[in-house]
Amino acid sequence: MSRKVIDMGAEQELAKFLDVYFYDWLLKNYKFTYVKRNKDKQLQIQGVDVILESKDCNYNIDEKAQLYYINKSLPTFAFEVDFINRNNELAQGWLFNNDLLTDYYFLIWPNATQNDLSKIKAEDFTTLDCLMISKKKIQSYLQSKGWSNKRIFEKARELRNGTSSGKISIQGENDFYFYFSESKYYSEQPINIIIRKNVLIYLADQHYNITKSQVIVMK
Repeated sequence: MSRKVIDMGAEQELAKFLDVYFYDWLLKNYKFTYVKRNKDKQLQIQGVDVILESKDCNYNIDEKAQLYYINKSLPTFAFEVDFINRNNELAQGWLFNNDLLTDYYFLIWPNATQNDLSKIKAEDFTTLDCLMISKKKIQSYLQSKGWSNKRIFEKARELRNGTSSGKISIQGENDFYFYFSESKYYSEQPINIIIRKNVLIYLADQHYNITKSQVIVMK
């Protein structure tokens, strides 16, 4: 079974968990008139997993989960700058691709009784630590630290033309860094910006802890 198929299966099981234990709760407890999981594949490619509607506005949500780090509670989250696509061409990652329709990311740090993604089912998930965070707010945060999308893409190009890989620290910066994944680990060879979780919590609109019995609003 390919990694892509395994990933999609695990994502679908996590989506089932969220639909039952979070989005139903969200519809009942917040002023949303409409909460719908998007089934359209083309719209999913455009960065829309869930659509939230209220009388005042609509939000397109892109769910991002650390499924390869179940039960790890990493103190960071990765945001994709660029990658090599199936045509072996350099492509823009989802963080700065403003052609995508995403308004918010739903960042998920999952815990489960099963961490084999080829076997995991919705009911295996136990606790999700989640942040609802605006895509624009993340971009604005990086800009405020002197890292415009232009400068970030220039840095990514420099990394691809150089010899460094793995974690690349930024001098004088402790809250985020670059990470260049080699082809032996990921065929897409993504370059990500890794941002510390405490910063993301500060930037987030909402912080939730989700279990089968309750949703705790942390922020």
